[in-house]
Amino acid sequence: MATASGTKRHALGLPPGSVRATHLLLVVGMICAMLLVPAKETLAIPPYLIYLLFMMIGHYFAHRSSAEESEYAPLYLPRGSIRFLSMLALCGAIGWSIYSDPEKLQRQFELSLDALKAQPLLPLYVLGGFFLGVIVRAVLTREAKPETLQDVQAWLSILCTVGLGVAVVIHLIIMPSLETAIALDAWEAVLAAFVAFYFGERS
Repeated sequence: MATASGTKRHALGLPPGSVRATHLLLVVGMICAMLLVPAKETLAIPPYLIYLLFMMIGHYFAHRSSAEESEYAPLYLPRGSIRFLSMLALCGAIGWSIYSDPEKLQRQFELSLDALKAQPLLPLYVLGGFFLGVIVRAVLTREAKPETLQDVQAWLSILCTVGLGVAVVIHLIIMPSLETAIALDAWEAVLAAFVAFYFGERS
């Protein structure tokens, strides 16, 4: 939908790609926190973060490289900042982990692989949400979507990512002190699927 001046309006009135850039930065931040924050025991990177990271990097980088030039880059930052910050944070966190405690990083890698194997259906939820978004995008084009609907979808997807951040806090801080682990698989799968849906719908 266009504004009165004829300029196409994007979600939340921000430059195109801003909401997706926010998602990417949040997910990267969560993974860096899992790598760097000291814990009582080595913890696996939650599978939903791994799947969402690969989906977001592939989608965001490919989309931004082929997107039409607009007056402003995502989040009003200099062009290329989101990609640079994401790679800098990931490489910095991994590099510091290798330098400071390579045994912990190796153990975390192994635990993360085990966690991926323990949730074999999760990638289906993430991919299913993404392709459902693509289908909705094909049936109801972005140009015909009311501004309010765009904003509601954007806020819901951001709230889902914040919910996944709450799950990270539970994994990092609460779970190690509990005798019985809290089952978060279903909650994490639903939230990750909706975030993936948003990326598919905005593709």
